[in-house]
Amino acid sequence: LAAFNDGTYDMTMLYVGGVFALISAVAEFVAGIIGVINAKLPNKANTCIVWGVIVAVMCVAGEIISMIGGSQFNVFSLICGLVIPALYIIGAVKNKA
Repeated sequence: LAAFNDGTYDMTMLYVGGVFALISAVAEFVAGIIGVINAKLPNKANTCIVWGVIVAVMCVAGEIISMIGGSQFNVFSLICGLVIPALYIIGAVKNKA
């Protein structure tokens, strides 16, 4: 938990971050289910690509919200959070072909 220079926390941003993390986790779960269901359907690849982009954008937005709340920018966290959506999107593009 990161503090501001005066030792206080922005509790509103911590709550927003928590809710956003929950929404992001649900989006990742839904994307995974959609990916498994549509794995053998090339005509549904665009749907998977869209869900992959949504999850990737939510990862970046979560890192931004975390920084606004007082946390330091964590490159490792961002990279780890983007690996799975990137692989998901690559798989959907290959499935489309």
